[in-house]
Amino acid sequence: ANRFVLFCNLDLTKLGDADYAVRAAKTLEEDIAAGCQGLKFFKNFGWSTTDEKGRVAANDARFDQAFRVAAKAKIPVLIHTADPKQFW
Repeated sequence: ANRFVLFCNLDLTKLGDADYAVRAAKTLEEDIAAGCQGLKFFKNFGWSTTDEKGRVAANDARFDQAFRVAAKAKIPVLIHTADPKQFW
């Protein structure tokens, strides 16, 4: 019965909004309260998540508040940033 757990992910749209970091952290808190047991960044993150400066890095400061929420809740964070070049 406990073989599967639900992972959630962050909304990666509107990263340029001034309230993005707060909004992402709040949404993650709500997801955890609803049963989310992990945070996942899918591989499209490494392929297509961009802002006005270009590709967004996994350690972008805008994710810090959400990562602190994950740490406080002691849930894992999985980051799949893209497939290696040799796969193409």
